[in-house]
Amino acid sequence: ADASLGLACGAAVFTALCTDAYDGSTFRSIVLQSDGKLVAVGADSFLNVNNGDSLVVRLNADGSFDTTFAGDGIRILTFTPVYPDCSASEMTSVRLVPGSSDIVVAGYVGCGSAPIPYTNDIAVARLNADGTLDNAFGTAGTGKRVLDLGYSEYVGAMAIHPLSKKIALSTGSLDDSFTIVMLTE
Repeated sequence: ADASLGLACGAAVFTALCTDAYDGSTFRSIVLQSDGKLVAVGADSFLNVNNGDSLVVRLNADGSFDTTFAGDGIRILTFTPVYPDCSASEMTSVRLVPGSSDIVVAGYVGCGSAPIPYTNDIAVARLNADGTLDNAFGTAGTGKRVLDLGYSEYVGAMAIHPLSKKIALSTGSLDDSFTIVMLTE
């Protein structure tokens, strides 16, 4: 379907938003791959505390789900939070790793409200082209990493250096402070 015809299920950009299984999905960032495929990230239900998981979707150029990515075009990511009673997560940024087909996603994991208000930590994951986690990245070969900087953080923006592949994260906090975090592979 042609997305210019309006906001309807089946339109290229809105395919992932209109599936019953992901009703309430919120997308925060999108990137266009060189092959015309789109990668979008967000949450399967916005701030659904203790139940919301991060969502990574890849669509073909025609708007259909890319079944070479995670089997159905949809990858759900869960993160182990610093605070065990808080497990909601949301990816807010997505970038392609220069010179490879890998994807890096970043956002937060934590509590948006009860039981521990505003205790978010940085969450980062690296995915292979097929949607599997890149076990060369992250904590103990998980492909994922959670960073606690001592306050409630969220990722506002991300960049990947084209030569060193270092990941730069711009983080913010509810107290209006900000930090630049550099991660190496």
